[in-house]
Amino acid sequence: MMRRTLAVCAIALSLSACGGGNNGGSGAVASNAQGANLGTGASSSSSGGVQQFPLLDTSPHITYKEAFCANQPDSAALPTDPRSLIQPGFNQGKKVSFNAWWEDCHRNIPTKQPQTCGEYRVAKAAGQAYVSGVGNKALTTFSIFMPSKGYNDMWKVWGLKSRPADFDEQARERWGLPASTYPNPYPLPGEDPNATNGGSGVLPMGLVQILDANGKYTGNIGMTCYVCHSGALGQSSDGAGLGTINGLGAHAADLNLISADVGADVLQALEGNSVPIHTLPFPIALSSSRGAINASGVAEMLMTLMDLQSMTIDLKIRVNPFHASEGDTKTASWWWGSYRSRKFYDGGLSMDDDRMDTFIIKGFNALEPKTLEPEASPQNDTEANQTVAYLDSIQSPAFPYGFCSNADGSPGPNDNPACINQPLAEQGAILFHSLDLWASGANNAIPHPPGNGSCASCHGVYSPQYANDPTYLDDPRAMAITGYIAPLDIIGTDPARTTGFTTEDREALSSSYIGYPEGMPGYIPFAQQTRSEDLAFNTPPYSHFTGACEWEQETVGYLTPTLRGVWASAPYLHNASVPDVWSVLKPSDRPTVWERLLTQGPGVEHGFDTSLQAYDFTKLGWKYNPVDCKVTVPGLPCSTEPGKFIDLDQVLTMIDKILGSGFLYGDLGYPLLTRTEIEQRKITNTHEYGKSNAGHQFTQSLTDAERKALIEYLKTL
Repeated sequence: MMRRTLAVCAIALSLSACGGGNNGGSGAVASNAQGANLGTGASSSSSGGVQQFPLLDTSPHITYKEAFCANQPDSAALPTDPRSLIQPGFNQGKKVSFNAWWEDCHRNIPTKQPQTCGEYRVAKAAGQAYVSGVGNKALTTFSIFMPSKGYNDMWKVWGLKSRPADFDEQARERWGLPASTYPNPYPLPGEDPNATNGGSGVLPMGLVQILDANGKYTGNIGMTCYVCHSGALGQSSDGAGLGTINGLGAHAADLNLISADVGADVLQALEGNSVPIHTLPFPIALSSSRGAINASGVAEMLMTLMDLQSMTIDLKIRVNPFHASEGDTKTASWWWGSYRSRKFYDGGLSMDDDRMDTFIIKGFNALEPKTLEPEASPQNDTEANQTVAYLDSIQSPAFPYGFCSNADGSPGPNDNPACINQPLAEQGAILFHSLDLWASGANNAIPHPPGNGSCASCHGVYSPQYANDPTYLDDPRAMAITGYIAPLDIIGTDPARTTGFTTEDREALSSSYIGYPEGMPGYIPFAQQTRSEDLAFNTPPYSHFTGACEWEQETVGYLTPTLRGVWASAPYLHNASVPDVWSVLKPSDRPTVWERLLTQGPGVEHGFDTSLQAYDFTKLGWKYNPVDCKVTVPGLPCSTEPGKFIDLDQVLTMIDKILGSGFLYGDLGYPLLTRTEIEQRKITNTHEYGKSNAGHQFTQSLTDAERKALIEYLKTL
């Protein structure tokens, strides 16, 4: 420990002073408390000609467009996007690594992203309406998701004898959807929605009642982007930004159960059957467990359904479907996009590529004809730009309890016990940016990444003091920006997501509408293509041309996430296999089979408890209970009953999972038939395909004291 304290002090001395701060009684590492204007996001005054910068960034973590335009007129030109700094040659040889390069996707098309604050404000408002479906036609999975009568009768699908009085709450619990952040009505039986202000029922976030072209309620219920991209963390009364959070990944939702319930409800209505019929309308499974999504399988399904040039529905086998599934992933938080040079877990596309969003939205909305005909591309690009403008406005929630008020970092009489120990957080900031995790020799079996081997070398810089150190960043505007794809031999996490997305997939998308092919050598506009050229452009090998923005093919690994709002982003790793930050930092403490705390109450349905009482502020993540799994064979469900193997429903699920995981790009769409199956989907079993909790092993070299300091620092991000 003395070796590490001296090493940290030596590095810190080059920035300010070491050893003069109060360590809050932790004794973890030396604190860098002198010479920095701590507790403020602004730079301090110059001293001796050398400007000092704070160690902790406590300014509001607002995205760059929001921060710049806050007090600017509409005519003000937007500044350089800090993500666009991450281009080949940036930060070469520095302590922080980048290899996930930004590309200008819009360079050859007339439709540009907002250039001024006024354009940004208009686009953001339109994008928010577009995403939420409020005051607008909803972005639905199909043009009509289901009539309100079917929704009102959903209790029959659940096997209940009558509609529960708290039906709306039970729907949220069963599906894991949060309460809506805006008025979200639907008509109860016998109600005219246009005579009752939409109706007396309240839909959860992610569902919305569709309006017609005249702005009147239709009584039809659609699905919006928020079904995957919203989640709850505490209550709104717990602090600013808490409660239902727009843009937080749906960490509690069971998307497969929603799909199964809707399919059963539709069939029941069509057949007039009073006995629940369970089926799955979707061709592939949307997830294999609660709180995750088979996003890549869905994308590949859309690639099969749609022409990759015109983006119209046109069945072709463009990629070989017989390969291993990419497995489940957790839904990334939307605010991540404002701090990363590329998007998706494999760093597939530049963050400047908006068309992938259009592809997903329009692809799902298959019953809307001609929405992606070539002549509609300018409109689609405008809608994509508007959607992204809204996403670029979303900021991460601040830690709710602020800094402790006592000088030694301990809680004062009016502080919440979970408040941030500032001296300890300062120590964590130094460790985060300067401690080489390979220095002790504990990680000799893992290749040393480029940079100084610290957390910051992969995750980026978050301290103004280090951001303004030219040995860390070429340009301080890149503070909080991440752009490093960690190769699999370094990160070591479950490989299914990145290896399952094949070279064929990457090449097909690189030479498609999504890759911005306009103006590129070899590209022929769709309207001018002959039938043979159309077939050639939609058939492997995809070597005819490459768009302005191509899918990453050089580095197979995982793009490091931004750590903005990391405290609110549990569970962790790309597949949601680790419940808390402590377990990420201490691999030996990771549970193998575990279940989050469930809500309590008189109803039948109990989802994940998303209150702050279910949150562990010490370990930084969701509280959980280890599960004694009697079956631990990879691919098999977890049986928690001694002496019992698995019932028929589970056998069918097992067969489907094995086939889907090993031979088909998405699981086959297994139905949910029993209450046992529904409950088992609340269990995270890291023995299952794609759900390994291995990887990020290099933090094994940390001491527990260092882990505590790092966690305290991460609360400030």
